[in-house]
Amino acid sequence: GVILYVATDDLTSSGRGLYKVLDDRVGPAVASPLGNLPYYPTTIAVALGANPATDIIYAALGDGVDRKIHKSLNGGQTFFQSSVGLTGSMADCHNVVISPADPNVLYVRARWWGGLFYSHDGAAHWQLTADGDVGNLSTRATNGDVRFGVNLPPIPHPLHADVALSETRSTLVKTTNGGITWSYSSSGYL
Repeated sequence: GVILYVATDDLTSSGRGLYKVLDDRVGPAVASPLGNLPYYPTTIAVALGANPATDIIYAALGDGVDRKIHKSLNGGQTFFQSSVGLTGSMADCHNVVISPADPNVLYVRARWWGGLFYSHDGAAHWQLTADGDVGNLSTRATNGDVRFGVNLPPIPHPLHADVALSETRSTLVKTTNGGITWSYSSSGYL
């Protein structure tokens, strides 16, 4: 069968907007609410396990009261907050992405101030990128927070866990060390 995880802003379900859709390709697809999230996820990232019961799901709750990252180790049945290091107004988590090459490497883009965080340990700890503002192209708010351009999530390389692309004020930037530092890139992943 086929499994599809779907995040919506439907807060009426017990899954708070997260569903698992199962299609056995015989009968109609069945959608079931998942988890114990405090609010609906703005994005999710999934690391597929050996079977659906071991899928790891990360949910970014960029709206509502929590605004952090939540993690499930059991296919979305239960979630726990996994946000150590995501602090301050820059940690309004909006986009979460996972490296297809290594499920322990993740990136989070904050919504309002555009802060870019990375984790190399499966979201146990997060670090704010030291130089996400390559070339000083952002604007600074009066409280010192940095506003980057568009809040697009980084795009991890499909084969190299430490390589990803992102943008700063419509300029392409690349990391080759898992998000610790970023530099201009005129050639994409190369």
